[in-house]
Amino acid sequence: MKVKTANLFIAGAHRGGRAFTDSYLNRFPPPEKVVVVDPKGERARVLAERWHRHGSNALHYAEPCQNLLEKVKDNYVGMLSVDSVVPMVEVIENTCTPMQWQILGRSTNNIILGFSGTLVEQDGDFRSSSTTLLRNLSPYALPVSSHHVRTSLLSDSVLGFTRGKISDHSAESIFELAQGRGRGGLRLFFGTQNYPLVVLKGQIEPFREVEKRAIEVNHPQVNDSLDFAVAVVLTNQVEVFCIETYGNKRGIKFYTTFGQPIPSPLLTESGRRVGTSPQLFSTRRQVSTVVTD
Repeated sequence: MKVKTANLFIAGAHRGGRAFTDSYLNRFPPPEKVVVVDPKGERARVLAERWHRHGSNALHYAEPCQNLLEKVKDNYVGMLSVDSVVPMVEVIENTCTPMQWQILGRSTNNIILGFSGTLVEQDGDFRSSSTTLLRNLSPYALPVSSHHVRTSLLSDSVLGFTRGKISDHSAESIFELAQGRGRGGLRLFFGTQNYPLVVLKGQIEPFREVEKRAIEVNHPQVNDSLDFAVAVVLTNQVEVFCIETYGNKRGIKFYTTFGQPIPSPLLTESGRRVGTSPQLFSTRRQVSTVVTD
């Protein structure tokens, strides 16, 4: 049974778009109208047919998502999980449509993380934080499939698990946005946990200063009763901290980096297992990779 909600615009019909679709249709009634956009092959048509079978009036376009903004500016909410970060930034910057975005990535010490953002209408703060983060992750984003992140069977499993968790969150957020009840915010996903995420701009400075800024951050998304994450955007890298709160104190739960790899003849895409104990920071730097789909 359909409920009267905003229509849905899906940008990206590959793995991310399919995982989001699975989660949404397993939990919520389909919206009356769905527009699916993906420039590659038959992806948009195939995913649109899935929504159509569940009762939505589903349209599809084999075009870049930023080309369709005029068609979906009224009474739509948007789900962004495309093959490249740059179009996502362009969509976020050029529309005030309520939307959800999601990306996955492998850091330089081989930790797989998910990032997402829920953006409500006229939400300048979280839109600005989203574009700052995405722009600075884009040098490590590959406009190809996520096999670049799957360096082993374990990382393949972790990648699929993380995509499922972040897609479940996106489905819930899109449903709330479509009902006019959504709240803006960014989140970091690691393993079974997800954390409110704050984005800070920084500069090249001693690590201890960056660490101190992350621990002492003051932001509406942060309160002393929960753990949270901070992404400090520097000139050539993004430092990601998870901060834990205990009593009136804060400490680092784990830390990793998305940044330029150190050139090395030993650099390989086939090696390391994903760390199950993120407190053990690896000094072996590998290629940071971000995938949006």
